[in-house]
Amino acid sequence: RPCSLFLPFSRPLSQCHWSLGKPRLFNRLGSKILSTAADLQATTITPDVLDQGLKKMIPTLRQQAALTMQEEKVRLLLQQRGGLSDETISMEDLQSLGVRSFSDILHILERLEEADLAYQVYEDDAKTFEPIPLPVADEDLAT
Repeated sequence: RPCSLFLPFSRPLSQCHWSLGKPRLFNRLGSKILSTAADLQATTITPDVLDQGLKKMIPTLRQQAALTMQEEKVRLLLQQRGGLSDETISMEDLQSLGVRSFSDILHILERLEEADLAYQVYEDDAKTFEPIPLPVADEDLAT
């Protein structure tokens, strides 16, 4: 029986940290997870409930962000690469996006960060962006 201190989360899940220091993201994730638990009539947030809720988050965030085709291309590339910076993006990547330099997509990466679809990793010399580490949604597996 789980300790009431952690309810509705199971003990291991009560110690997970997904928000990357972003209170808004933490609240959005929590809301989606609790909504998923209610839909499933779960009394405890188990790893399975958590996973199902988190998988629903990416499509929700994308829909709320109302991404343009170009922004979605950048998001998918970011998801595929696991991170993008001026030092890691290839000429082939830039050409596939129809741009000449990393600085041409910097505003899109910043927009993805504002929409909780990416976050900036602070490194010494380079602006690096990584996708929010959520489970990949089923619809993203098809792309």
